[in-house]
Amino acid sequence: MVGLAATGLALLLPLRDTPHALDPAGIGFALLAGLFWGLYIIFGKKTVHLPGGQAVALGMLTAAFLVVPLGIYEAGTTLLAPSLILIGLVTALLSSAVPYSLEMVALKRIPANRFGVLMSLEPAVGAVAGVILLKEHLSAIQWLAITFVITASVGSVLLGDAEDTVTPVQ
Repeated sequence: MVGLAATGLALLLPLRDTPHALDPAGIGFALLAGLFWGLYIIFGKKTVHLPGGQAVALGMLTAAFLVVPLGIYEAGTTLLAPSLILIGLVTALLSSAVPYSLEMVALKRIPANRFGVLMSLEPAVGAVAGVILLKEHLSAIQWLAITFVITASVGSVLLGDAEDTVTPVQ
């Protein structure tokens, strides 16, 4: 399965003759994002004891404390305009609070490895959204690469240990 995922990733990387070179900063950010994604799953699993949306509320509050000061520093007090605050709150609700709340519900009921499979669908959903909403075009190789990564994730669950299963929380 690792070989299938690695093949998919290799197909996505511009390693062939291409005008698009890999940016070392981008590689670093991608690796950092992967690390935080893994930590999100691990720590998310540890917050299942919290009632309702407390884990999501705590995460959103922490993120706001980290990001808002940087935004104010960068954009100045214009960022504090009521219309921008309203747009920011709606965006936070639709892009983070609701999806993360649903993910916390899922983390309570399914094993982390199966949750990882569901998360591996996000690149495909993002690609389809890009095609539909942004009129982007993906090559056959890019679609094949996405298929390989998702297939590897599904295969790792199907071939994984039975010990990885958990009893759903009532």
